[in-house]
Amino acid sequence: MNTIPRIKSIDILRGFAVLGMLLMNIMGYAMNDFAYSNPMVAGGVGINRLIHGFNHIIADQKMMALFSILFGASVILFTDARKRKGQFVFIRYFSRNIWLFLFGFIHYFFIWRGDILSGYAILSVLLFFLRGLPAKLLLPLGLAVFSVSLLFEFNAQSELASLDEASTIVLASFWEPDQNVLAEDIAFYTGDYWSQAIGRWNDSFGSQEVTAGEELWGATISVDYAFRALGMMIIGMALFKFGILSAEKPPQFYRHLALYGLSIGYTIALVGLLRNYALGWSWETTMIGGRMVNNIATPFVAFGYIGLVIGWTLRPKVGQFVIQMEERVAAVGRTALSCYISQSLIGTFIFYGWGLGLYGSVNRVLQLLVVLVIWALQLSIAPLWLKHFQYGPLEWLWRVLTDFKLHPIRFPVSEN
Repeated sequence: MNTIPRIKSIDILRGFAVLGMLLMNIMGYAMNDFAYSNPMVAGGVGINRLIHGFNHIIADQKMMALFSILFGASVILFTDARKRKGQFVFIRYFSRNIWLFLFGFIHYFFIWRGDILSGYAILSVLLFFLRGLPAKLLLPLGLAVFSVSLLFEFNAQSELASLDEASTIVLASFWEPDQNVLAEDIAFYTGDYWSQAIGRWNDSFGSQEVTAGEELWGATISVDYAFRALGMMIIGMALFKFGILSAEKPPQFYRHLALYGLSIGYTIALVGLLRNYALGWSWETTMIGGRMVNNIATPFVAFGYIGLVIGWTLRPKVGQFVIQMEERVAAVGRTALSCYISQSLIGTFIFYGWGLGLYGSVNRVLQLLVVLVIWALQLSIAPLWLKHFQYGPLEWLWRVLTDFKLHPIRFPVSEN
């Protein structure tokens, strides 16, 4: 049977990352796009600002960075496993990622516009040709690639001052939408399903005239996403080759990684958050400039989470609850694709017009409660599913499509 060897520490890290990404994605399901970054949008007062700040420091970009690190590690795991089986790695690898791209395509157009899978599939092409480099080269290469996003944002920030008036008006309306814009946004997402799907299609492939400011913003988001994700993927390959992700280092190593990574990363992210408040969250200073500081914090926090989570797994297990929780998070990691897509299905059902239609009416406090409910569901269902099946439902489909072979989804029946 063609299987990728399971490494429990990686499963737990992946589960932690998938659950953590929901802290940010819930805002994408529930409210205006720019409320994700700007706490002043859509009722951003009181405790809602505290929740935004909490998510900004611990989750924004960091969970995606951790997920990207693990995606990079999975490249080596997959190709090494197929090589050991004597298979033609090139064909299997690109088959796998073509199907991942199609999963992402369907996710984007038919469920939610915040998909990351298609982008990961595209970036995987480069990873295939880099995977043979030694870890001591992959690590600085990954950091250099990650830094491109910072350099581009720095340049984009400097260009804001030279934009024409039409561009500044448009960018200001994006970053600080008035009540009419918010009302139109709510009407769209609480409308019928096909209007939303067509809208996502037109956003990607429709032809429309845009200002220089919109072009600059779009380029900033694209470059930031691509180089930030690719850089962390390359770093992930290095960390796997160093034996860090597979828990091969001594416990003290992970304690130090957690201590220094989180203390430095959280401090930088907090300083950036306070800076944005001091600047009044104005679009001129925080729309792009505010992202830069958080980008700098991201690798530190991601490394800190690796140290924290793996260090935890290496501790002596005390209590049945701790043991069960570790197993539950690992189960979410083993069914990460299914859990990621199901989060979007549940989230859009709650907030979009094809479901309960609560878009724009649920503040950040209640969004956090929704996150807790979804976490509870996935931490309960994933381990229960894996008691009866070898793979998550989408993981099984992905494996079948990759190999053009009908793998059994249930465990083999014992002959004893």
